[in-house]
Amino acid sequence: MKTQPAETFGQRVARLRGAASLTQEQLAEKAELPIGSLRNYEYDHRRPRADAALRLARALGVTVEELLVLPSSRPARADVQDPPGLRALKRAWARAKAEERKEFLEFVGGEGKDEKSSGGRGRNAPKKAGEGRGAKGKAP
Repeated sequence: MKTQPAETFGQRVARLRGAASLTQEQLAEKAELPIGSLRNYEYDHRRPRADAALRLARALGVTVEELLVLPSSRPARADVQDPPGLRALKRAWARAKAEERKEFLEFVGGEGKDEKSSGGRGRNAPKKAGEGRGAKGKAP
């Protein structure tokens, strides 16, 4: 099953003009635009400058955003929510003091308190040759 292609800017102008029961000539006059410019917009040959888009939107009774913004298959950023656990972590991070943040980063980075017991290396750092398990995987 095929999906319909997105509406072009020109198609949107023509649809909104039809919904307002206006001819091209009437809309051009109402928006104070040359008829040739309006036709270029409707045929997708040109896009209006900001001032022309504003006049066109007002004449059609819509916002500039409704006139210009193409529908997207992606949700708006405001509609995308982080999972609850991540939201809680972000709130906790925002409330944490600088020292608490430092301690947390040291903890997850493998540095900090364990450095003293591992000879200045983080707890995930590789051991020096001869440290740790013996040749056959047994503790020395």
